[in-house]
Amino acid sequence: MKRWRFIISQESLVLQRSNKTGAVFHELLALCLSILICISGIYYLPYADVQPATVVHAKRIFYAFIMTMLAIQTWQGGLSNQNKLFSNACCALLLLILLNVSTRLEFYDEYLYVAASIGFIWLFVSCIQSVEFPVERFFSYLRTGVTLVNVAALFLVVLCLAGIKEVWYLVNTGFNDNRVNFSIWLSQLVFLNFFLVRSSPRVVGPLFFSFVLLAIQVFTGGRIGVLATLAVMFFFLPKLLAGKGRVLMAGIGILIFVVAASYYAEAQKASIGIGSGGDESIFRGLAEYRQTSDLLSYLDLISSHRVQITLTALKSIDIRTLLVGNGIGHSDVAVDTGVWMIHNIFLKLLVELGIAALLVFIFLFALPFAGKSKRVGYMHELHLMLLIGIGIGLLQPRFLVTGLSNCLIMWLCYGLILRAENAEKNQNLHLLRET
Repeated sequence: MKRWRFIISQESLVLQRSNKTGAVFHELLALCLSILICISGIYYLPYADVQPATVVHAKRIFYAFIMTMLAIQTWQGGLSNQNKLFSNACCALLLLILLNVSTRLEFYDEYLYVAASIGFIWLFVSCIQSVEFPVERFFSYLRTGVTLVNVAALFLVVLCLAGIKEVWYLVNTGFNDNRVNFSIWLSQLVFLNFFLVRSSPRVVGPLFFSFVLLAIQVFTGGRIGVLATLAVMFFFLPKLLAGKGRVLMAGIGILIFVVAASYYAEAQKASIGIGSGGDESIFRGLAEYRQTSDLLSYLDLISSHRVQITLTALKSIDIRTLLVGNGIGHSDVAVDTGVWMIHNIFLKLLVELGIAALLVFIFLFALPFAGKSKRVGYMHELHLMLLIGIGIGLLQPRFLVTGLSNCLIMWLCYGLILRAENAEKNQNLHLLRET
């Protein structure tokens, strides 16, 4: 009898140690993911003797480390709590890539990059769905990281207002020729500023730092990111301010701020001799409607020729492209201004991998909107960010599938939606069994 008690006590001790080790592992994973989100949009360290290529390689190593942890977590937890449709859609995309690369003898690095990105997305979203993942601790770490980014952004704006040429050059290029992506990344941080304090009565902090981040976006000239930030701010204003009058005044104030910041940025750049005479302004091309013959030409001008690129890509699609695609890396089109990559991730997938990949990808993004979960009160905020992500994907070639550094927060929202859906299904199943 004593022997059996000793064995049971030893097994209990091993189980406690195992649970403690698992908790530490999940805590470390939550910390690493929060750090990754907060540094994902940075490709250059100013005033540090570090080359941009070194920063990129270091981030890739960090991605690989986190991907390994995500794989371990998924393997230990299994797929019992995962959304099977999401997993099947990711597997279908990977299978289509494998079939595509098996028939071609070039661009293997591009295929590997896209396959690794989809694999990371699958593991990341699966981790967020997992009931073992400490989502509240993750939010706590994320609040700290976003606060540090806010402080750094405020310091950056102060240096810009001081007229320091080196700082203006960094902002104007989006920290090493990363203007558009940097602005898109900042727009998602604006969302986190509001989302992470959604239950707090304090509204001054999120609004203030959102204006700080918006100022940097305007200084940078990344218009897609500015539009995304405005969509986020106008969505959250009614939730933060009581009364339609206050919301209206705040909305007008935001628009005035954007116009004033843009004119100030262009004047400051001209005075210190950087920029290209307004080519980086968020309002570039708007005043040139007299130089265009019709509305379509005007839209093409203000969209940096995206209309012409899209129409040319659509005209180039034949039966073979529709069925099997041209292969990853074969989606560039020639227009009047040169050879460009298709600036639409959905159309890019169609041209490169065929109609099957496009349908799977559309299904993937229709999945979070198909549920009817009422378990959490922030589903509308998550759906908003996904809609913004889809809108950005319609204008960007490297977004949602590749370019993960600029869209991790989008996939975080995706995972949180599926997590809420899974929790509600499990609760309904439990109630049904009790009944």
